[in-house]
Amino acid sequence: GQGHNSVAKAINQTIISHGDDALTVDALSFISERTSSFISNWFVKLYRYMPKVFDLGYNLAESYPELFEDIDITERARSYYKDVFGVELTDEQIASIFTPTSAAAGGAGA
Repeated sequence: GQGHNSVAKAINQTIISHGDDALTVDALSFISERTSSFISNWFVKLYRYMPKVFDLGYNLAESYPELFEDIDITERARSYYKDVFGVELTDEQIASIFTPTSAAAGGAGA
């Protein structure tokens, strides 16, 4: 649990240590802070106290991606950056958020 946050923090620190600016943002906050908090809290409770229910939900999400087809995460990200930071991202910048290059990981995997 919360391993993804530890990884995000490490990546953020590495980028900053190279003299660049970095900001880590909770991807769920693109939906809303309230939704992010709700999902995160219940996620922890599910995998700690009801692992079989967690596995069922995870497997359903993996097996039926069409359940999420109506969510345009690209537009949600664009809107979030504009509303929160006052920045209008280009299509190229949006793409780099969701498909970073190996250089973003310090060349790992390159």
